[in-house]
Amino acid sequence: MTDFPTSKDDRVDNVDDAVADDINSLQDKVGIDSSAVTTTHDYKLSGVTGSDKAVSLTGEETLTNKTLTSPKLNENVALTTTATELNLLHNNLGVWTAFTPEIAGLTLGAGGTLTGHCMRVGKHISLRVFVKLGTSPTVGALTLTLPVTAADYGSTSVIIGKVFLLDSGTGSYVGVLTVAGIIYRHEASGSYVKLAGVSSTVPFTWTTNDEISITADYEAA
Repeated sequence: MTDFPTSKDDRVDNVDDAVADDINSLQDKVGIDSSAVTTTHDYKLSGVTGSDKAVSLTGEETLTNKTLTSPKLNENVALTTTATELNLLHNNLGVWTAFTPEIAGLTLGAGGTLTGHCMRVGKHISLRVFVKLGTSPTVGALTLTLPVTAADYGSTSVIIGKVFLLDSGTGSYVGVLTVAGIIYRHEASGSYVKLAGVSSTVPFTWTTNDEISITADYEAA
């Protein structure tokens, strides 16, 4: 079979003959309608319909509703006012978002405040929680519900954060937060320091303006 030509012959009707090899080569190159032959133009351009154009290798075209498999962005891509999606991603990485903490065993009392903020980057969760007690609060064994479910650490006793307990006008104490959300305080025990739970009178009797501050980092499920 004749190879597909690399230049035009400029043949003339009723003057030049078309041989079978020429026609077959043309059909092999272009392909029949709805061709399943992957080397034909019909197969390669089957997704181009109506006024659509094929995408060039180096030109600038706008693609809509396309799924890219294993795409790679230019590492030096500039974030401009027209790069809507990239700017949106950029502006949401490392942004602290407010949430309403839930702490079992705690009643704020009149005028008390409870605030929380968390930040997510991938599966890395950071959080901070601040409590300031109002009038006639109640405090027992404390458990914080994490804003995002934690990954399986293999143990619920894994420590993910620090806790600061303020006895207003008197002193302060430190503790920890576990991946289960339990708040423990440090307690001197002989020659060592151990972890123990918080209660209404331990590490002090809770009252107006006392505070609890929590910071933590953990992996999301």
